[in-house]
Amino acid sequence: TPHASIAAAFGEGEIKRDKYEVKRSKEDQEAFEKLFKARGPSLLQQKMENKFAGHEDEMEAARKRKNTTSDLWGMGVKEQAMGSAGATASAPTRRSFDPDKDMADTPKPMSRDDFSKLVENSVSGLSGRFGRGNVATSFL
Repeated sequence: TPHASIAAAFGEGEIKRDKYEVKRSKEDQEAFEKLFKARGPSLLQQKMENKFAGHEDEMEAARKRKNTTSDLWGMGVKEQAMGSAGATASAPTRRSFDPDKDMADTPKPMSRDDFSKLVENSVSGLSGRFGRGNVATSFL
């Protein structure tokens, strides 16, 4: 026979009950089962059944959207008080990065000629101020 400390793992011995366990009546359990069935299938199951087909744009926008909770990190006490009071009325000051909107105005990649001009200008511009100059760096 197993030791008393592991006897319950083998289906033997006394099973300890939680002393704070809530004991539900049969009517409560039946009412819960009835409400649970009336609620319908879960969102995951509905997604697997493609019930949300045709709403991909809205789902993507919701995924990218930032939570509307106010960001009080780094604010002073007065600013936090003002921010928490007006958090529901005012729009959030920051928004999350959306590559479709934020990267729309970025230029396309450089051509070879533009890149070589940039390198030439950088070398000539940096050599004056940041160059080593005529200072000896080794005393051997």
